[in-house]
Amino acid sequence: MKKLNNKKGFTIVELVIVIAVIGILAGVLIPTFAGVIDKANKSAAQQEAANALKVVLAEVAGTEDDFSNATFYILDSSSDIEYTVAYT
Repeated sequence: MKKLNNKKGFTIVELVIVIAVIGILAGVLIPTFAGVIDKANKSAAQQEAANALKVVLAEVAGTEDDFSNATFYILDSSSDIEYTVAYT
């Protein structure tokens, strides 16, 4: 009689290989995601500063002061990005 081999499941070697592949992928992708998160946070902060400047400009627009030659700056010292808005 023939012996039937109805094994179900994975061997320990297959499981170790899968865990190793997952570890390698995680090691490659985690630094990439960290950089993306940092860029997103920086962009959000810059956008918030630009919006705050727009609010200030809108508030001074109703005054009778002469801001025609005034220039307002938002400086980001971490990346040397400068936003210049001239109020005319």
